[in-house]
Amino acid sequence: MNNPIISWTNSDLVVLGSTPEVPATVQFNNGAYGSSVLADTDSAEIQLAITNNFVNGTAATDACFDMKKCSVTTKDTTGGMNEQVVQEKWIRLKSDSLGESDFTEIGAHLDGGTWIEDSHNIGCGDATVGVNNISGAANDGTEAGTGKTNIARFTLKAHPSTTATPTTHNFKLRVVYTYGIGDDEVAVTGISTDPTSGSVAVGSTLQINTTVAPENASNKTVTYNSSNTGIATVDENGIITGVAAGEATITVTSSADNTKTATFTVTVTA
Repeated sequence: MNNPIISWTNSDLVVLGSTPEVPATVQFNNGAYGSSVLADTDSAEIQLAITNNFVNGTAATDACFDMKKCSVTTKDTTGGMNEQVVQEKWIRLKSDSLGESDFTEIGAHLDGGTWIEDSHNIGCGDATVGVNNISGAANDGTEAGTGKTNIARFTLKAHPSTTATPTTHNFKLRVVYTYGIGDDEVAVTGISTDPTSGSVAVGSTLQINTTVAPENASNKTVTYNSSNTGIATVDENGIITGVAAGEATITVTSSADNTKTATFTVTVTA
């Protein structure tokens, strides 16, 4: 069987290019092409899609391998993590095919002197194919028909940091995936926190105790997001820091399957 046949497209499924890294210029701006995005400000949103073995309006009669465990991240122009856009996670993504409404930062974080990639899951959203997979099946070349599972739609926006260097920043968007025969991975079936709530004083920290089931799941990594960072922040290790008095919800999401989530309610006291 053929390897995945990847294409990056715009929202109308017009092909931008066919490599794991988007090979066409995608400019983030404030709605006027060629203008700047201000520090600590959202850019205009950009809708893109990644397809596998799909050409809009043309049937694909032969299948190729599915793209599995798909995610998108940012890299510098050499494929590394040295650009400010990457290290400060200026780009934010939500997966439209997975029904997401919230944006997640992508890029990299520093862990013990080493930059670690932070990507976010995308996929076709179909449970039969695998929500974080993009099918390589033969299809009729239409999103309304059998080509729907060959498409993963998502939305991006830029949000430069308050310390953003005022210049043109060039970087890459990259899709990460696996493919092939002999997939013996153990899927995540659920996530839980114990307890499901707790309190912390302003300026203090609290560790979330997270369990991923089953015990032998192939990918047990999770991400943490706070509903209100003005009340409480949470880092990649599940450590909450109280910011101001109030209540926030921490959502824990499986990196292997972002339909598997758990929540932790934190009350911050003055």
